[in-house]
Amino acid sequence: MDGTDAYSPVRAIQFDAAQEATVSVYPNPTQTQATLELTSLPAGSYQVRILDLTGRVLREQTLAGQQLHQLSVAELPMGTYLVQVRGANTNLTLPLLRN
Repeated sequence: MDGTDAYSPVRAIQFDAAQEATVSVYPNPTQTQATLELTSLPAGSYQVRILDLTGRVLREQTLAGQQLHQLSVAELPMGTYLVQVRGANTNLTLPLLRN
């Protein structure tokens, strides 16, 4: 209020390179079985859900990161679903088409 200026010291901040987690499900579309690739995720447990488009949970299981997992979808009716992967600072949702 007295008209003087004061500046704070300059601080340098360095962020670690963010690792982008990629998860894929293939083949997509599929008829009976799909592969869920969690190989780029850190080791640990992940909650994997298959949801219909209304958000209703049809299946839920815990799977390990850094691995490939088989998802059987033969019992699901033909349609579009969402595969949700959550855990270890990861929250990803992928579409899955069952034909």
